[in-house]
Amino acid sequence: MVRKTFFLAFVWFGFVHANLQAQSNTEEPSTHEFNLQEAIDYAKENSLLLKNSQLDVDNSHETVKQIVATGLPQITTGVGYNHYLQVPQSWVPNFASTSPEYIKIGFQQKIGMNANITASQLIFDGTYFLGLKAAKEYTKVSDLLHIKSESDLEYQVSSAYVQAVAANANLGVVESNISTVDSNLSMMSAMYTEGFIEKLDIDKLQLTRSNLIAQKSRIESAVELLINVLKVQLGLPVTDQLVLKDALDDLNVIISLPDMNVDAIAQRIEVKLFDQQLLLSRLDEKRYKVGKYPTIAAFIQHQQSTQRPEFNFFESNLSPNNSFIPSTLIGVNLSLTLFDGFASKSKIREIKNNRKKTANDLENFKRYASLEFLNAKINYQNNLNLWNQQKKNIALAKDIYARTKIKYTEGVGTAIEITQAETDLVAANTTYQTIMNDVILSKIEIKKSLGKKVIEE
Repeated sequence: MVRKTFFLAFVWFGFVHANLQAQSNTEEPSTHEFNLQEAIDYAKENSLLLKNSQLDVDNSHETVKQIVATGLPQITTGVGYNHYLQVPQSWVPNFASTSPEYIKIGFQQKIGMNANITASQLIFDGTYFLGLKAAKEYTKVSDLLHIKSESDLEYQVSSAYVQAVAANANLGVVESNISTVDSNLSMMSAMYTEGFIEKLDIDKLQLTRSNLIAQKSRIESAVELLINVLKVQLGLPVTDQLVLKDALDDLNVIISLPDMNVDAIAQRIEVKLFDQQLLLSRLDEKRYKVGKYPTIAAFIQHQQSTQRPEFNFFESNLSPNNSFIPSTLIGVNLSLTLFDGFASKSKIREIKNNRKKTANDLENFKRYASLEFLNAKINYQNNLNLWNQQKKNIALAKDIYARTKIKYTEGVGTAIEITQAETDLVAANTTYQTIMNDVILSKIEIKKSLGKKVIEE
């Protein structure tokens, strides 16, 4: 019977597992279509790193609430129960008789119980109010770090998006070139059949086509890799389908060139973070200075206690000596550090030294940020010049190819010439797409160096 039950359970489990597996296998992956702005917005909503950054912001606000709570009334209560297995006794003179001279008497009841409630209130503590202010300033650091995480994600998504679009564009160029070569092959095969050209001419063009097919395969792999990277940055499952709606020409217009003002570096999030660290450092120094002030707290405590010879807490009509005895206590505590072995002075000097380091780091960052801007500006201008030159190269390559094809069909050109013209046109188109990609990426680098949004509103 047991074996039969186990066998039925095993069969049922296998059936359920197979059913679930079949359901999971039939689920179609989702398809997402994004332009660049939609991709950035989606990433900001779904990036796990950005969600963790937001949780850090939330935690910083909770820290403020915890510090505020220490300055609010604190109420505690407690109940105590003790039971002497052996009641303590004391030796006292025997007043009733001369023998023995001393006798043992126990003054403590066997069972004791007490209940108390205590309320306390902080009246004055310089470090409390300063710590509260510092905590509120720290929330600003968390906010700035979150904004920086958003900006970094925006730059990463934009760069990955542009590179994926550029790779797709290169793929389109290669596919177009393959189509052109196929058309030429068809024409040359007819000419070969008529005896106008040699087999060698066709073989050379076949070699060009094979090279293009290999290039297409490499680009397809690169496109897939770039798309997968973009999926991860967006917070999408890698199994989902992603369609990019913007073309390179669209991106070149959408991502405009910002105002080339190096003073904008002062508005970068990193600069604001350094400024906030300097402010927190000054508050930290002040905290050790006000630590010399006294701390004053008031309290009130009420207690009920009883001592009994036996456990009779659930009995009624007991004698008066079993009753709970109340007591109430109020008081004020004042604490003051008179001497700490010069620890505070040493700590203040350390804080000042660290503040100088932060100021140096800020100045160093501004210098490197200026260098980053200048390099990005130079890189953009170089790419722009190359791109403009490449436009002329493409026009020239198309014209050469068209004239070479006419010469070839008229019998005054050679297969080597038309093959070379096709190769030059392929290279010109590919270089054009690559340089255009570099132009857009260099604009993103300029915006990053100035702390600007990729897509200006």
